[in-house]
Amino acid sequence: MNTRKVVLVTGTSGGIGKACALRLACNGFQVFATVRRESDGAALKSEARDGLTPIMMDVTNGTSIGQAFDRISEQAKDGLHGLVNNAGIGSVWPLEFFPLEEFRNTLETNLTGVLAVIQTFLPLLRRGHGRIVNISSSQDTVPAPFMGAYAASKWGLAALSEVLRTELHPQHIDVILLVPGSIVTPIWPRIFASYDRAVSSMGDDATALYGKQFKRVREIVGEMVGRGLPAERVAAAVERSLSYAHPRLTARIGLDALMFRGIAAMPPRLRLWTLRTAFKLPD
Repeated sequence: MNTRKVVLVTGTSGGIGKACALRLACNGFQVFATVRRESDGAALKSEARDGLTPIMMDVTNGTSIGQAFDRISEQAKDGLHGLVNNAGIGSVWPLEFFPLEEFRNTLETNLTGVLAVIQTFLPLLRRGHGRIVNISSSQDTVPAPFMGAYAASKWGLAALSEVLRTELHPQHIDVILLVPGSIVTPIWPRIFASYDRAVSSMGDDATALYGKQFKRVREIVGEMVGRGLPAERVAAAVERSLSYAHPRLTARIGLDALMFRGIAAMPPRLRLWTLRTAFKLPD
């Protein structure tokens, strides 16, 4: 372990986090990979070579984060080379009818949880002259209808990353923001399940107001995901962020992520027309 640079990756039970953990471990890093279920840790370990240690951690639980810190600090005597914040959840509702507890949980996991992990592990990052890599989404630029909670968390993550970047620069800690477009990951079946739960839970008023739009957005998002990139593309970007002497501080991954950046630069009414056209929303 002493010959490997130590990296912590959150949310590694599948998708981007799993791809990052396996790639980094395969390429010479010592990876602590957080999961919330022991079975997920065992499955991840079975796919990895030497250099990967699953660790139980819930980013919304301060005690859990502290326990993970104690365990990692015992083994990472030279500190952390990198912290990759990937853990996240998504849910879909019209904002007018979004269950507030579900909204809060999304922000707690995707935004507050990121800051909680950063606050806890910064001493190890200072010791290891490490870097922070926050994995966002193109939803931080042009949010899709009905993904308001997820988009709000990712817009917040972009702001948090920008502020941290400035605050930590005198301490020589880079804060890198990766913005993937559509990526094929297990989060999408869960989001589609959220669509289905919302449809079955919405009352007559919500259905009358949003039903047609809701159905159309689900179809379009499904088509976009079908054309998505593999999670390994993001894992490669994470490895570059942790390996290059001067990595890009913000990097967009995929053509749709670049396209959304162009849409974001439009005047608001043109952007509204473009989004309604892209999602083929009824008048």
